[in-house]
Amino acid sequence: MEGMNPLSPVVIIETTLPYSWSEDEISKWEEEILGISACVQRVRIQSKYTWKGTLQSEKEHLIRLKTTTGNQLKVIKWIEINHPYDVPEILVYDVQSSSKYAKWVEEESRVE
Repeated sequence: MEGMNPLSPVVIIETTLPYSWSEDEISKWEEEILGISACVQRVRIQSKYTWKGTLQSEKEHLIRLKTTTGNQLKVIKWIEINHPYDVPEILVYDVQSSSKYAKWVEEESRVE
């Protein structure tokens, strides 16, 4: 196994969606972005933040997307166009994964 790199790059992009969205709305949003990302994960969260100087506390859905470096900008642009918030959270993490998982992400993150 000497000389072999067992790790390969994958990009994780996180955003949030309103808790008030129906299951159908969230599912549709998730399914539409699957064309340029391989995987969508969703977790219910409680967010506290200030908006225009006022403390806010909201239930939201944390959305975590797995994609390739080649699709990273496409995913970000898609979120910006299709997101209901004025200022959507878009966090990008360059991470390393197993080579097999990275290959799967690449195969499933089709370039459109």
